[in-house]
Amino acid sequence: RVGHVLACLESGEWTCNSCQRHFSPGLMAITSVVARDLLDDVDRTNPDQLEDTLKSLSFTFAATHSILIDVKQSIVAAYRDLEPTRGNLQRKVELCRELLPVLRLIEPGISRLRGITLYELHVALVTLAQEHGESQLLQEAEEILKEAVSLLLYEPTLSPEGELARQAMAELKSLKALVAKQQLKEEKKKKKTKNKK
Repeated sequence: RVGHVLACLESGEWTCNSCQRHFSPGLMAITSVVARDLLDDVDRTNPDQLEDTLKSLSFTFAATHSILIDVKQSIVAAYRDLEPTRGNLQRKVELCRELLPVLRLIEPGISRLRGITLYELHVALVTLAQEHGESQLLQEAEEILKEAVSLLLYEPTLSPEGELARQAMAELKSLKALVAKQQLKEEKKKKKTKNKK
């Protein structure tokens, strides 16, 4: 698949922006219904099933289509409960990075979904940094977590997102200390190297 099928606002027809082939609004509606039905049958806690669904639906829908955004968000949530292997964490980072530009467009300003996605991205980056020796990711994770906190602070205190905001604030404090410790360690290492020369 090369092009995207886009709606014409005047005629209501859908046209591929690559080959100029036309599709009826009815066909597009049925395609979306079938895709949603397929998604309803998928175990949202099983990342393998979700990844397979994402792969098959990617042949039909653009990467920014609401159905694929929904699948990607489900995959990110499913990875939360898996063993944090390097591959799982890198995939979670990749998906979060794909989701964030779309969420910035469809939910500008204060956004619960963007706050949650940023939080999930920070978790994956910190775990990669700590468990897999990628310490340069800590500073990026700190900036991402700051943004997540700024978005989640507006959520009702007793809601799951409000609780996540409190958790994120506590984690931000710990992460700042960890980043400062890491920077100090790196400065000492540089000084040692400089002194040896």
